Amino acid sequence: MRVLADGGRLALSDVVVSEDAPEVPDRLARALCLTGARNRAELTVAVERTGFTVEERRDHREDLLAMRDRVGERGETALAAVEALETAVDDGRIGYVSVVADA
Repeated sequence: MRVLADGGRLALSDVVVSEDAPEVPDRLARALCLTGARNRAELTVAVERTGFTVEERRDHREDLLAMRDRVGERGETALAAVEALETAVDDGRIGYVSVVADA
């Protein structure tokens, strides 16, 4: 809260899990942001514990399903792609950004 201007808003995007995350190799779990993932309620509580009031929570499940369907590959090809993506994230060629703006 201390870094926001008066009237500023917090926008947070994160991976959440409903129960225990599925067992996947560590490298894949890191690539999919599953390490340390919280459930929806824990994420909301953590934000509110810092003094924010959560006004809206959007679930992007349909977007996630659409991304999965666009990838469409399984097995070794998918694992090779994950390794390439990990390298790109490690060296800064790929990042993750959320932007919320008011006029």
